[in-house]
Amino acid sequence: SWDGGAEKGSERIAMPALESEDNPDNPKEVPSFNKLVMFFLPTMGMFLANPLLSMVDTSFVGRYNDKLSLAALAPSTAACDQTIYLASFISVATTNLFADAMARHDIRGARRVVASTITLAAMIGGIVGILLYLLGPTLMQIFAGETSKGVIPLALRYVNVRAAGSVFSLVSIVAQSACIGARDSVSPLVGVCLQSLANILGDWVLVG
Repeated sequence: SWDGGAEKGSERIAMPALESEDNPDNPKEVPSFNKLVMFFLPTMGMFLANPLLSMVDTSFVGRYNDKLSLAALAPSTAACDQTIYLASFISVATTNLFADAMARHDIRGARRVVASTITLAAMIGGIVGILLYLLGPTLMQIFAGETSKGVIPLALRYVNVRAAGSVFSLVSIVAQSACIGARDSVSPLVGVCLQSLANILGDWVLVG
């Protein structure tokens, strides 16, 4: 019957996949504990970069400016970080799609994934930057509240600087996610270290 033929056809389609998975001549590589640790440590440093950069900014502002400037960082940092966090789905999609393409040895597909997600990240980063610039006063009023109106002008200056870097921030996140998808956790860590060094130098020149 037709149903029987369909079932046999599905069995014929499924059997090679099962055989290839259990084939002892082509065993799957299982990462060792040392490899997992060597992959985990740089990745953890990469994800800790943003909080550490915010701490560096706070330290420089608190050391070289008055209390009002330090207080202005609280609403501005919260608004900028939460806005960028809303676009974190791009990094998850990049890692999954790129890793899937690399697992299938589809180099052209992997390049297409990176090109598409970087373009999308640049577009979303531009939109986020424009929204932060236009809606910054309203956001600062919401985050600061009525009793802290004095910090709004200073907070807006920080928001405008972060808005200008929204495109670069999201593009760097996508690039790091692609490296993670390729099981390369060292290159993103090097990039984060260079970014941190540039942030410290910029704080020292502009804030200090």
